[in-house]
Amino acid sequence: MAQINIPASNRLTGAVKINVAFLREIKEDNVHFQELLEAIRMSLDVGRNVRIRVLAELLGRLRDELETHFALEEFFGYFNDAGAKNNQVGHSAKKLCDEHRELFLQLNELVEESERLLYKETPSRNKDEIVQGFLDFYDQLKRHEQDEMELMMRLWNEDIGVGD
Repeated sequence: MAQINIPASNRLTGAVKINVAFLREIKEDNVHFQELLEAIRMSLDVGRNVRIRVLAELLGRLRDELETHFALEEFFGYFNDAGAKNNQVGHSAKKLCDEHRELFLQLNELVEESERLLYKETPSRNKDEIVQGFLDFYDQLKRHEQDEMELMMRLWNEDIGVGD
């Protein structure tokens, strides 16, 4: 099994600040990630008769893209700020950053389960459960991304948190 690097969201402690300009650019520039995510969702939405080999490959590619996406966000979009003026915003930013690990592990589990099923290694889920797991993951990721966008817009409008 290949070694997986889990995004290091726990590196942020205390008050967290968002670099709105960088985080927004990361989200806008990561078109490949968004296209892959939507392609998987649409293929499962049309019908659940996607072959397990294809599903395992797509989920693996998505995991790699998600790892990169979260790493960029964490290293360029979020940062510690001991002197944060708005604790509520700081806590919201930390919560969102901490969600990266949970979402990554959730997707990683789906990848591993799909590979176990593909290689007939006694998976704990069948294909329909893996598909449903992805759909649940998709909904949670979309909510997470929306929450990040809302926090960025709030900060942008308040003209704080733009760490140049």
